[in-house]
Amino acid sequence: MVLQRGFLQSKVLRKISGFRFFVGIVLGLLFALSLYGLQYLGRESFRIFSLSNDGDIWIFTDSEVSFYNLVFAAIAVIFGQSITLAYWFDRPAKNFKASATRIRDIVNDQRVMNWYFMAWFSKLTLAYIAVFGFAGLGWFYLNSFYPDYNYLFVLVIVVLFLQTWNSLLRTFRKKAFRWMLFSAVTIAVVSFGMSKINLIDYQNLNEVLTSTRVDVKYKLELPSTSYSDTIVRLYPKQPTISLALSKESGLQNEPVVSFGNKATTFDDLVATLLQKKNAMEDYERYQLNWFLAIDKDISMAYVHQLLETMAMADIEFLRYLVIPAHSDLDYRYHMFYKKTSIRFYNPCHFLNPYEERVQSLTKYANLIKVEIREESCSVNNRIMSLDDLKHEIARRIISDKDYVITYTYSEGLSFGNYFRGYTAIRGAIRELRDLESDRLAKKDFNELQVSYNTREIQKSIIEKFPLRILNVSPDLKHMDQLLPDVPSLYDYSNKE
Repeated sequence: MVLQRGFLQSKVLRKISGFRFFVGIVLGLLFALSLYGLQYLGRESFRIFSLSNDGDIWIFTDSEVSFYNLVFAAIAVIFGQSITLAYWFDRPAKNFKASATRIRDIVNDQRVMNWYFMAWFSKLTLAYIAVFGFAGLGWFYLNSFYPDYNYLFVLVIVVLFLQTWNSLLRTFRKKAFRWMLFSAVTIAVVSFGMSKINLIDYQNLNEVLTSTRVDVKYKLELPSTSYSDTIVRLYPKQPTISLALSKESGLQNEPVVSFGNKATTFDDLVATLLQKKNAMEDYERYQLNWFLAIDKDISMAYVHQLLETMAMADIEFLRYLVIPAHSDLDYRYHMFYKKTSIRFYNPCHFLNPYEERVQSLTKYANLIKVEIREESCSVNNRIMSLDDLKHEIARRIISDKDYVITYTYSEGLSFGNYFRGYTAIRGAIRELRDLESDRLAKKDFNELQVSYNTREIQKSIIEKFPLRILNVSPDLKHMDQLLPDVPSLYDYSNKE
């Protein structure tokens, strides 16, 4: 049989009527818009589900929103193109010739392969959201595809686009390359335009969902520190107790007390704390952590008032929430999820009488007197900058380990400067503990706490370098250190 000229050329392309061409374009655009809207609404729904008890939510920057919108739009337009091509080429198969088989291959590529991709992509997205969004641990602050892994989305779009042209390139060969180039340009232009459509005002949604948060309603800037304590038991969680400042001018000296996101007063806070404690089991009270979020510009007089309120509720141990000095993470991760903090003993508690503590100073040979001011400090009357305080404390402790440290400050000192000096003292002791821990166990001091085999080493290090610090303030001297007259203080029989 003699081969005819052009036998290898495809004969499957038939003339597409103007009506069929127009309907295919409309169907593709409508499907692309619908799929884009579905992806957009899905993203915003997942963000809403990430809303925590503290009022925090998974927030994207404007650049992140624009990037993900463009990715959603590109995927939607590629799927819309597949709908258009499938409509143009789909027709009843009247025979089993090669041309009919090729048409079915083209239609199959536009239908089946894309939906395989959508099934895989949806499962992957749900798994990511379930781990990093729904878990309520703020992991979306630790793991983000944008901008470190945005190339993955670009590769997905490229592979998806090329997949839709497999059968077309095999069938129409060189002629299809011109169509594919025109298709790529069209998809890029349409996707860019579609990505500018914001179906939901995400910025307004963020404002509405976070409007109850204390750090949004008021000025609440936590102090920073170079170290923090390890929290072994984070649960049960209780609302954070906050001292914030009003954002309105003229009211900067008036602190706002909040329990969780609800504003309260010092008097009402005592009853609230007692009610919370009475509703707990014994083991829950043992594991409980009370966190304080205090704005760094609040004067220490108000901080003392808060500590006295906590003492009236028989709360001895507290934690100051802090922001690590060199952290690249958002402050909200440390405030709401990791609860980065420093543990301390309530100096206003009635089991820790002020006068008895002052009298106990005579038992120690190495008395280190630290006085803190707004921008400077002194150690045993030697004036120095706050930056040199930690080194000086460490030097004096090493010279004589039978030490005690007094920390003197005025009532008007800002909490930020108080905390800066306080963490410098504790930081010096921490560094000495780390050095001793490295010498004995080749580990940091914090790592000893999580291992049962190193508990004895940890105990010996604490005895060698104790946190023997006495807060000395005129405000503390006048506080009532007696057992508060609260009948329900130890009454745990009434449960909610």
